[in-house]
Amino acid sequence: MHRSPCSLCRLHCASFYCPSCINELLQQRRVLLQALKADVAVLRKKIEISIHQQQHVVQAEYDLNQQTEAVESLTTQVLHQREKLCHERLKAIERISSLEHQSEELGNAQQVVQKCQQRSEEFHVAILQSLDVEMGHAKQSVRSVRGEKIRQLFALFGLQTESSPSAENGVAQQTFFRSIVSLPVPISGRFEIVPVKVMAAAFGKIVHLLQCLTKYLNIEYPHPMVLNGSYSTIGTMNEGAGCHILYPDGSPGFQRGVEMLYENISCLCKAQNVPLQNLHETDILGNLLKILP
Repeated sequence: MHRSPCSLCRLHCASFYCPSCINELLQQRRVLLQALKADVAVLRKKIEISIHQQQHVVQAEYDLNQQTEAVESLTTQVLHQREKLCHERLKAIERISSLEHQSEELGNAQQVVQKCQQRSEEFHVAILQSLDVEMGHAKQSVRSVRGEKIRQLFALFGLQTESSPSAENGVAQQTFFRSIVSLPVPISGRFEIVPVKVMAAAFGKIVHLLQCLTKYLNIEYPHPMVLNGSYSTIGTMNEGAGCHILYPDGSPGFQRGVEMLYENISCLCKAQNVPLQNLHETDILGNLLKILP
């Protein structure tokens, strides 16, 4: 069998390496392999740690990108809003300028109007004064004519401020009575001392006179009256028993009718600026005479 020297130890052997060298080489290869495995494990661990850290970095970069995009979007919105605000500001400035111009024109117009009013007042003051004077004369004339018409109406009904002097048993009759168309009306309000038919006719004439006065004085009585001669009525249907006949029968209805007649005469005197405290409590015709100017 051919033997050749070992390539490592130079011992003669049948193969390229001797068994001892082969064992050493295998041992070296095993040690080297173990070292390589250890290095691979270390590197693998480092790679895992690096990858884990890299994931946090990647997540941070992703979050950073998201935040950057959000900031850019907000920046775009802010710029858009700023642009809109700039446009609104320009419009507001234009409006303010327009309002200032209109205010100036309004001030000028007011000055012109004031000057025109002043000229108009100065021009018409004399005319207005003359019209006031004419109005006063016209009112005075109307008042005089109205007073004269009332006097004529009173004279037509035989109602006078002072009765004609007549005496009976030495006592003046006008102290106790007033008359309308020669019908006596007691001043004291005691209507029972006068014959019933005479007193009823006198009440009818008083109602007729009050209705005639409305045509000259333009007055509306609180209690409507209906002329029916000696059976004239006063009042409305919505007041209890309704209308009251001014017929002196001593009934409560007649008393209420007389009170309503007093109220109508008081309303007439008040409309003619006669103080109510100057009216007599029972003198119907005397109160009527007080409206004469």
